[in-house]
Amino acid sequence: LVDTKRGLFADADEPLEQGSSISPLCFTIGIDYLNNQIAGKITEAELAKKYTLGRSTILQAMHAMEAEGWVSRLLGYGWEFNEFLTSQATYDQCFRFRLLIEPAALREPGYQINKKAFRQLRESLTEAVSQKGSTISERQMYINGTYFHESIVNGSNNQFLIESLKRANRLRRLIEYHVYARRESPVPEYKEHLAILDLLEAGDNQQAAVYLTEHLERTRQEKMRIVQGVFAR
Repeated sequence: LVDTKRGLFADADEPLEQGSSISPLCFTIGIDYLNNQIAGKITEAELAKKYTLGRSTILQAMHAMEAEGWVSRLLGYGWEFNEFLTSQATYDQCFRFRLLIEPAALREPGYQINKKAFRQLRESLTEAVSQKGSTISERQMYINGTYFHESIVNGSNNQFLIESLKRANRLRRLIEYHVYARRESPVPEYKEHLAILDLLEAGDNQQAAVYLTEHLERTRQEKMRIVQGVFAR
């Protein structure tokens, strides 16, 4: 379900991203919630029955989702999904937050690019553009996007900006999979990413910050149109 080129529970215990405890099972549960196939408040026993899995496997997934901020444990027993996952308003707030901190990161004194990371970004983005994005899964689109934005913010060496962006990305991850599945193509976004890399590598951080603001705003408008359908519950 997460990666359409793999089975529903393929590698269910394998984290989708390095350093993350989120597995395909977590996304299966989350997407089923977004699709109204499970309730907003649910117990481990109900989930174990639905997915024909052991309680320990379900518990492990719920703990991982709790760490991401997707669910909270209820008093007594059971779990409740975070309202953020089905709120257009908070999804938009996340984008407006990023509009505040990401361009500011590029203007930080002593900003320094990571040449190795930027080279890897350029190679992967150029390849994706040349292939017109036809073979890129929703999972890979999310990883590409977050890696790009976190990489350019990392150049600020401001730990408050870096950690704030990572937290925002963890919260929006499930929704982004849902949104990316409905996008026509990631190629226009990748071309803008390459333009931002050009400006940063040329040392024009001020113009890069301006362009990044425009890029985030265009992306925000596109995705807000998509989530009107995603959040129709």
